[in-house]
Amino acid sequence: MRVVLVNPSSPFMIDQAVMPPLGLWYIADALKEHKVTIVDMGLGDIISKGADIYGVTGTSANSKQIEEVFYQLRDEKGLKIIGGPHATALPNDMIELGFDTVVCGEGDDVVRDVVSKGLTGIITAPRITNLDNFPDRSQEHRYHYNIDGLPATTMVTSRGCPFNCAFCSKEVYGQLRVVRSAESVIQEVDSVIGQGYQAVMFYDDTFMTGRKRLETLCEAFKGYGLVWRCLARADDADKDILALMKESGCREIGIGAESGSQQILDNIQKHETVEQQRRCIQMAHEVGMRVKAFMIVGLPGESWETIAETDKFLEETRPDALDVSILAVYPGSAIYRRPDNYDIKFGPPTHFKGKSGSYICNVSTSHMTSVEIMQAHDYLYEKYN
Repeated sequence: MRVVLVNPSSPFMIDQAVMPPLGLWYIADALKEHKVTIVDMGLGDIISKGADIYGVTGTSANSKQIEEVFYQLRDEKGLKIIGGPHATALPNDMIELGFDTVVCGEGDDVVRDVVSKGLTGIITAPRITNLDNFPDRSQEHRYHYNIDGLPATTMVTSRGCPFNCAFCSKEVYGQLRVVRSAESVIQEVDSVIGQGYQAVMFYDDTFMTGRKRLETLCEAFKGYGLVWRCLARADDADKDILALMKESGCREIGIGAESGSQQILDNIQKHETVEQQRRCIQMAHEVGMRVKAFMIVGLPGESWETIAETDKFLEETRPDALDVSILAVYPGSAIYRRPDNYDIKFGPPTHFKGKSGSYICNVSTSHMTSVEIMQAHDYLYEKYN
């Protein structure tokens, strides 16, 4: 059968040709017995007509673009399937929009039956416990990414996060974190290096969780001369493991510090302390590694006092890079499901990062209006970037 997989555009992003659609690549790999075409609308691709199956993905940040894709497909006779975080969180909305099938959760395995049997309705996929297969990267050349000037690509070595930050939508993976074996990760690294890449960004939610596997990977990376970056929790860090990571080629870690206010961290069930964040940045600097801090303005309980605490935290710790965003409340997050438990009001989901000046703030707290939250964001961004 002829299958067209569609990645909607994200026009708010600075450059849509940086991050390849890894999720669709996994789906394409599962359907390799069929004739599969991947359409990345962020690259200007046009949806071809007359396919037997149309599969669409997307997040709540580009929900408008998902609707636009459907309107292009509504007169097509082929089965229209949607999956991904937004559809998983709001499956009934997708059925009402007009999709024939909604796959909730990880679609890698169930999509074979959906396509071959023409299944319709809302289908809930079980968690995948073996992630050791990695996708074909023959479309990699369409994307460009670099780390410290070196040609780079992206990888994921685990799915899911065992923590419960209130702003995070966990509909797809729940609390279960499933990891790939070290051997599988090393094989994929070997493969991408064979394609000419010299650097990798690991997009796991918590790459450093699981000390033994991390140590095994670091030792292997040394042999490749790999340059890499990752995302991590501050409470997974100590000086020994950071030193090993640095020795194995890690140039930078990104930590979700979120706020310099302990009250805000407690409000969002971060289960970390400001002191742990501070110590992580310090230790990384001591071993010669850069730190990128991810901060969110407008979290429940935000006030000018908590913004001042964040300002002080950044002034004292001096992360090497700062990614400061405005809270976007997404379907599936604890804040979205139980807003009365949090000091916040919010509107429809929007994007939380992207082009300068394109941010939209539709959240407010009892202490700050949406306008003030935008002002606080702009103040921190301009001061530390």
